[in-house]
Amino acid sequence: MERSHAWRKYLIWAGFALIALLLLAVLAIAAAPVGWLKGRVEAAITDATGNPARIGSIERAEAFSFNPTIIIRDVRIAQPAWAGEGDLLTLEEARLKVPVIRAIRGSFDPSGIALNGLVANLIRHEDGRENWQREKPAASEGSSPLGLESVRIDDALVRYTDRKRDRRAELRVDFDERGLRAAGTGAIQGHPVRIAAQGAPITKDGGTWPFVARIEGAAIAMRLDGRMDSPLDTGHFTGKVTARGNSLRLLDAVIEAGLPATQPVSLAADIRRASPDWIVANLKGVIGNSDIAGHVTVEKRDGRSIITGKMTSNGFDFDDLSDDAGLARGRAKRARLGPRIIPDTDIDIANMKNTDGRIEFDIKRLRWRNPAPFRSLKGVLKLDNLVLTVEPVTARLTRGVMSGRAVVNARNREVPLLTLDLTLADSTLATFAGHGDMSGWLKGRARLTGPGRTVRAAIGRSNGSVGLVAGNGRLPARMASFIGLDIGRGVTTDEDEEAALRCLVFHMDVRNGTGRLSPLIVDTSRSQARVTGTIDLKTERLDWMLTGAPKKSSLLRYDKPLPIGGTIKNPEAFPPKGTKTVGSVLKMLGKAIIGDQAPLATNANCTALSERALR
Repeated sequence: MERSHAWRKYLIWAGFALIALLLLAVLAIAAAPVGWLKGRVEAAITDATGNPARIGSIERAEAFSFNPTIIIRDVRIAQPAWAGEGDLLTLEEARLKVPVIRAIRGSFDPSGIALNGLVANLIRHEDGRENWQREKPAASEGSSPLGLESVRIDDALVRYTDRKRDRRAELRVDFDERGLRAAGTGAIQGHPVRIAAQGAPITKDGGTWPFVARIEGAAIAMRLDGRMDSPLDTGHFTGKVTARGNSLRLLDAVIEAGLPATQPVSLAADIRRASPDWIVANLKGVIGNSDIAGHVTVEKRDGRSIITGKMTSNGFDFDDLSDDAGLARGRAKRARLGPRIIPDTDIDIANMKNTDGRIEFDIKRLRWRNPAPFRSLKGVLKLDNLVLTVEPVTARLTRGVMSGRAVVNARNREVPLLTLDLTLADSTLATFAGHGDMSGWLKGRARLTGPGRTVRAAIGRSNGSVGLVAGNGRLPARMASFIGLDIGRGVTTDEDEEAALRCLVFHMDVRNGTGRLSPLIVDTSRSQARVTGTIDLKTERLDWMLTGAPKKSSLLRYDKPLPIGGTIKNPEAFPPKGTKTVGSVLKMLGKAIIGDQAPLATNANCTALSERALR
């Protein structure tokens, strides 16, 4: 019993002793000198920036305080050698309020900051190096609020030069009981701008912190009206952003999202920053003559950006995704190469190696500056470690639907690999033929795989097959006669007379960008034509030979193969030399009189030919 009582007395005295030691530790911290921190702070700054740092002195403002003011004077951080001469930062004096209890818990974040005589020269190199940190840090997985209760900055000067994005700024910054005020000038890709920011005063009551940031210039303007979760907590805020610019690429010089050069743009959106993520809602805007709307979320995980969202448009012109210089280059290329049907769209996604995501898109109306059969486009875009898949994708035409999938595989590849598997259904021949006098249903299938940095380059080196089938239609009778090389009926038939199109069957096997017909057959009520040869998909040049025959005896009939050249867009027939002479006409007439003509055509097995072409 006495022993138990003794142990209780011992534990009580031990508890008192521990409490006393803790109180002594707190008192020691509250009264401890801080000059010894000078070397450690210099080393920490040098380690963080990679640049030599020097501090004149560190001292306490109060002899004893549980919320001491630490005074740091004459701070100087040198520029790295690659940034040039001078200093990265000079600071006459910094006063930091450091709560003792917070420090005991392991957090040395100050509750108050006062800066005087700050001059900062911030530089980003062409290769992305930044002079204020040793190396590019890994993507942040989030940030914590600063917990500031007071901030004072007197006439700070901040100069910023970004050689990678071609932008610069020089700002004067003040922060006092009236709040934050920053103003200055700069340039973005050579375009002069004015820069300004305002923020509310900081109060001890805490709460959200409203702010406004603006960039204004003739070529670009942006405004963010926001509210941070706590003062200067740039990792957590909500806001409304508006922006306009001569091009999305000019806006991208500010937001750095990898956007292309476009026609002039105007955008507005609600944003939420929840470090490390961005949430963009109620996005609406105009690019050239195209409208866009939607929402997107950007998450940062393990050094990767994960983008999800949905974009819609009531009217979109793909030419708006090029600026005037790009459109001029396109026109010059078309003038040099001639009109093409295979688009020259860029599919090089190497710069998206750290991005994954899923975006739904729905373009309700496609606008074209030149006539085109496509009316709308809808699909889902998925990106997974440099494999871009658009599936399903559906394009509605004037009549019919084209659907399927497209894959761009750039994973572990120097040149992307494009794979297309597209099906055309419920369409008509007139939709693509551009000839109002032709009719008939049309369907098709294309399966191609090839390497290239553009769609045109990839198809120009592709392997696979393409099939098109049309039938149960009408066409001008004169055209039907000429297709069968029936010159007599072609010349004498009335212009208003029609013939039946029994079937048109096109199939080609593609090897290394060269498509070989097997063959092309056009079967009408008047004639039949068979076309053999190749299409060079690199140049879209035709090297064809047409043989035709009427289904009834003809007065004038051409019974030799007819060469066809030109391009897919503009085919040209080249009769052999001498066939346009009077003698050649008399020779054809003589063959007709003596009955020495090639056999007449019979009806093709359209069903069997069509099934084989679309396999």
